[in-house]
Amino acid sequence: TFHLHQTSKEKVLSQFNEHQLLIARQVAIQIESYFRSRSNDVRWLSSFPSLRYRDKKKMPAVIQTNFKRLKAIHIKEISVLDEKGTVVYSTAGDAIGSNYTRSDIYSWAKKPANKGMVRLAIERTDEQGAPPTGEGVKPPSLRISLVTPLYQESVDDGSPGPGGRFAGILLLTVDLERMLA
Repeated sequence: TFHLHQTSKEKVLSQFNEHQLLIARQVAIQIESYFRSRSNDVRWLSSFPSLRYRDKKKMPAVIQTNFKRLKAIHIKEISVLDEKGTVVYSTAGDAIGSNYTRSDIYSWAKKPANKGMVRLAIERTDEQGAPPTGEGVKPPSLRISLVTPLYQESVDDGSPGPGGRFAGILLLTVDLERMLA
């Protein structure tokens, strides 16, 4: 009886572990697919001349129109940084004026070899304290962004390779809590 019980227990545990591994693989595939699609979105947005040349009249309209669509698929914020690393436009109004000059994404984006590339940037915020709901200490959170450099092309040089003048950065911030939920 003990041997049958132990064998059944091991079999159930083995099936449970296999099921958990299968679920983890499916979730990993879904997350990879999500970030691949959002990478295509950031590349597509960066192709707009109004963003690369920071057209103050057209850029807000292009970003707001696309933000409505992207917000439904868990994008929290879209920001455009100038060549100096300063946020010149953001769907989160309080971000305007923030400076990213000392960040890794700024130094990465300035390298001409990264033109046309998309980087997944992960920032850990260590803001600990009591949340307004009074539920104890708030744990550190992650901020995940998709980043691509913006380059201004000359009329003669329409090639996608290295070249052109660095004009800034396009940054899409993922609403991680909503995406994972």
